[in-house]
Amino acid sequence: MKFHEIWQRITAAMSRSIGTRALEAQVARLNAEIARLRAENRALLNSIHDGQIRRQDAGATDVPSAAPRTLSRIKPRGRRSWHQINRMLELDSARKPAPTI
Repeated sequence: MKFHEIWQRITAAMSRSIGTRALEAQVARLNAEIARLRAENRALLNSIHDGQIRRQDAGATDVPSAAPRTLSRIKPRGRRSWHQINRMLELDSARKPAPTI
């Protein structure tokens, strides 16, 4: 036998040791947990999204003479950067009346 063949047999036997099997089992359990959490998050987001659509539809049918939606009334979806968040907070605080003393 050549040294290369002996080394392959030794490393193949060692690679499937008890510790490695335990780690592989733990990785499999964690992957299953990740898949379950992703499915749960997807279901929650879908239920939230459906609820928003239903509320918008109900609002439109309750008040048929409602003003048309303008761009200022539509809230865009998506993540905001910090400068956008700070700008929105500044605008909101400027709209509020100053407290009377």
